[in-house]
Amino acid sequence: MFGSAWDIGVGIHELLGHGSGRVLVEGSFEPEKVISPLTGKPVTSWYKPGQTYVSVFKARASPMEECRAESVSLVLSVEPEVLRCFGHNPDDLHDGCHDTTYANFLMMCHSGLCGLDTYASASKKWLQAHAQARFAILTCLMRASREAAARTGKKPAVQIVISEDRKEICLEMDRSQLMDVLLPAAKDLVCKLQVYRATADIEGATRFWDDVTNVDLSDPDMATIYEVVLKNHKPRRLFIQPLTQVEGSSARLVTFPPSIVGMIESYQARFPNDDALDFAADKIF
Repeated sequence: MFGSAWDIGVGIHELLGHGSGRVLVEGSFEPEKVISPLTGKPVTSWYKPGQTYVSVFKARASPMEECRAESVSLVLSVEPEVLRCFGHNPDDLHDGCHDTTYANFLMMCHSGLCGLDTYASASKKWLQAHAQARFAILTCLMRASREAAARTGKKPAVQIVISEDRKEICLEMDRSQLMDVLLPAAKDLVCKLQVYRATADIEGATRFWDDVTNVDLSDPDMATIYEVVLKNHKPRRLFIQPLTQVEGSSARLVTFPPSIVGMIESYQARFPNDDALDFAADKIF
């Protein structure tokens, strides 16, 4: 289920997330005729000649764009046509949504939580754009969940539960509220990010983005969550390619240690005539 959700998430993220989103450039439209869905009034900002998304949004450009693409993947993962494209039956629903849709939302929130290990508390800066983007999604979904819970009396659709000894945390998601609470929240996030991007509204974007990606370690619960995430941080995975050697009429599988050294040894064994590896090996060994 999670493998299928990953396929859908990545496919939509790259093709329809990054691959969509028109921007307003001075001289190419009539400002008084373009109404912002955020204000209900004509837009008041746009790109001037020579300006680009990156030149206007600078350091916020990459994480905001990743967040937009990730949010699009959540919103479109419920669409029957998308599910069919990835080989799923859109009518196979449980608690109101498809398994892969639920897994997609759950993985996104889990990634947003685990991504806290890329937040530098000393400098109060995020060190990885995708991690910051997913934390923003987690923040927005949790806020929408709390607001819905206050109205309905139900438990929040997404919440982080801290154990009594404050040594463990658990991410919980109520699948039955995905379509009514989490999906509208994801759509609202896509709308905000697209409008800020399209209208070059750096002021509005800054207020919004800095708020949803703020890690308030003065809050005891957030401090505990951050500490638990750092404590359980796992090293980055290394995928080391094995080698098959033919010896007479049989074949032998040669494996290498799961380390940087093992990665180089694997490459050297498979490409013994590559002189570029001599330099790398000298640096490592």
